[in-house]
Amino acid sequence: AAGEAAAVSSLLASSVFSRSSLQKAVSDAMTCTNLPYAVSQIQQISNGREVELNQAQGLSEGQLQNGGALKSDLTMALLYSLKADEVYLRWAKQLETACNFGSQPNAGADDARALIYKMLFARLWNPIASLYGLPPASAATM
Repeated sequence: AAGEAAAVSSLLASSVFSRSSLQKAVSDAMTCTNLPYAVSQIQQISNGREVELNQAQGLSEGQLQNGGALKSDLTMALLYSLKADEVYLRWAKQLETACNFGSQPNAGADDARALIYKMLFARLWNPIASLYGLPPASAATM
């Protein structure tokens, strides 16, 4: 169980980095600042999120309390995050050709679904993380 928990924790560390990088790239795109770099960053984040999703789908969780639900919630959170990343990427690419300062991506529905699953995941994960001395999860940072 400790090994399974460590694998989940490692995946979460990657996801936290993706989220903070995405926020910066989206902010740059909204202000039409360095759009080629913002598009490149969003593309890299989207590619990384796809890897994270594949890793989550392959996690072993049978020894963890509520492991099936934990894995399902994490997988769904990453799936909807990836869908939102893809919306951000299409939007940023459109801005590269004709920047509309302050325009907003239309990723709200996917972001909202991801948030729900992140909250569900964190509710199951945090007692496990505490048991094994691992960092807790927060829907705001995943």
